[in-house]
Amino acid sequence: MTLSKILKSSYLIIIGFLVLGNITHSEALDYSDYDDNLKVAGELYLLKKDIPLDVLLGLVPKDDSEFELYYGTTYPDHRLSETGFFYETTQQIFEQVTSERNDDFYLPSLKLISFADGEFAEEFIEYLEKIIEMDKEKFCESIDGQGYAEYNPIKYYSDLNRCD
Repeated sequence: MTLSKILKSSYLIIIGFLVLGNITHSEALDYSDYDDNLKVAGELYLLKKDIPLDVLLGLVPKDDSEFELYYGTTYPDHRLSETGFFYETTQQIFEQVTSERNDDFYLPSLKLISFADGEFAEEFIEYLEKIIEMDKEKFCESIDGQGYAEYNPIKYYSDLNRCD
């Protein structure tokens, strides 16, 4: 385990204790890093506090199971379902690229867009179009070799912009 991963895990656990207050140490250790990060972000959101950029960045799912956890915050049985958590945090992630020009969020935003489906697909694709419009060459270079570049909507826009 790398030092940065240890520090991030420690940071998330400490924030979790501070924010959640009643979570026990053994409960904190039972959750995955992604789940920990999602819980911290959710608690900060409910408390109407700013979500730190590293926690926001940690919301970007690496795979379908993490995306299911993230999107699961919209399900009726989830405590965040009556809020705009999923939509507002995805918007914050995309705005880091499109408005703030934060390169740390560039590839993660494209990864997040690769999950575009259903009711949120249109908004994700609008952000993808903005990202491409900002710098088509950067988009094409950035997706080269990325696994998600083989799937829509990234593949469609790659082909449309002749990124090969």
